[in-house]
Amino acid sequence: MAARMVPGKDFETFFAAARALHGRSPGDWQFVALGEGPHRETYIRTTLELQRAGALIFPEPSIEVLPEVLRADACALLCVPELHQEGCSNAILEYMACGKATICTNAGGNPELIKDELTGFLISPQDTSALVSVLGALRENPEHARTVGTRALSYIRTWHSPQRMASQYQALYARLLADRPSCITALEATNTSRS
Repeated sequence: MAARMVPGKDFETFFAAARALHGRSPGDWQFVALGEGPHRETYIRTTLELQRAGALIFPEPSIEVLPEVLRADACALLCVPELHQEGCSNAILEYMACGKATICTNAGGNPELIKDELTGFLISPQDTSALVSVLGALRENPEHARTVGTRALSYIRTWHSPQRMASQYQALYARLLADRPSCITALEATNTSRS
């Protein structure tokens, strides 16, 4: 899970799933908590038993998380909707662009990116058992995890390519400006004076 370590990002459920899965099969799981923020030190302090067992690591904070994402079998982005609503999450887009099976909270803009069980997995807020269940199923069927990741990558290439995004923004601006002829005139005048 790569996110800012603040109350709105649900690291607590992430850690609870790590405890549950490590408890079932010690030594078989490793969770990676990427990010920084005001709760990082608290999270490190309250998960020492998982860290000592090798079930959880906190890499040094960095703006570059893709090497860790690429090493992962699956990625998560969990939130507490009462405290934070995801928009179009960069982390989820990056997970999908890396071809990873992605698990996220069914809230905010997440369902716009993740089509449950097709391009990723949506779980209810703060639902540790659902997260454990999805992770367990992905581990039992790695081919399914790869298929979901491949679909996610295809979705990103089709719907979120830089060319498509630029084209959609241009069309949106054109529609907005069409309703405001005075803006178009001012914009054209500005562009002419720069030429």
